[in-house]
Amino acid sequence: MQRIGLYFFILIMFSGNVSAGWVIKEETYFSDQEGKEHRTVYAEGTFIKLEEKGLTTIIDVARDKIIFYNSKAKTYWAGTLDDYDREMIDGMRQKFLGTISSYNDSARAIAIESFEKMARQLMNDSVEGAEKLFVQVSQTKNGSPMFGYPTRIYMVWVNKVATEEVWVAPDVQLFREPVTRHYWEMFNRITRYYEKGFHYQADPKYLYLMTRGYPVKVKEFGFRYDVITEVTRIKHKKLPDSVFRIPSGANRVRLSKLNL
Repeated sequence: MQRIGLYFFILIMFSGNVSAGWVIKEETYFSDQEGKEHRTVYAEGTFIKLEEKGLTTIIDVARDKIIFYNSKAKTYWAGTLDDYDREMIDGMRQKFLGTISSYNDSARAIAIESFEKMARQLMNDSVEGAEKLFVQVSQTKNGSPMFGYPTRIYMVWVNKVATEEVWVAPDVQLFREPVTRHYWEMFNRITRYYEKGFHYQADPKYLYLMTRGYPVKVKEFGFRYDVITEVTRIKHKKLPDSVFRIPSGANRVRLSKLNL
């Protein structure tokens, strides 16, 4: 872990002007519904903050550290990716044991063995799941400029099924390429518990797409509706260090208490 931190420190020191940060506002909505969810992204150096309704996530990409902050309860959790994995698995285990408390000894043993196998798969990035997915990514055309930034449109297929259309802005780069890729690796590791294991967005080809520029518009194709996420505002400016800190007075809690 110390070597990783040193690597990113050297990268930032010698990679040119990285003083300006980004503030990006996004909205996500379903094609068959009117409501929208909003998110603000702040990024500078090797830090990124995702601000959503009721929850703020701050990631230190260089050190594999995460902070989750519940603004309503004024509580937070902080730790490394390994800490996150341990607490997520432990929380899932405790909840699972509660659901099988009425099982007889034989059925309980079988259920526990099944759970532990699933937990091992999650901790090992679900290699078995990865082998079942065939991901293809290709650029289809240039898109219309968004907020003055040129865009390129890519299609993503999973097992030969059109899954996403992604508009990428090459000039909107939150980080240098190695940092960008590592951020998305971290992001997919965090979300794999909700994706039930390996997800196509963790595939190397998809990760490479994310280094081509910021995804200013993403359309995920569904059976009855699409899920669209698009940028509504972009600002490129210097950010104060306080942006990546949680408010004073917040109480630290275990991950399970945040109800992620």
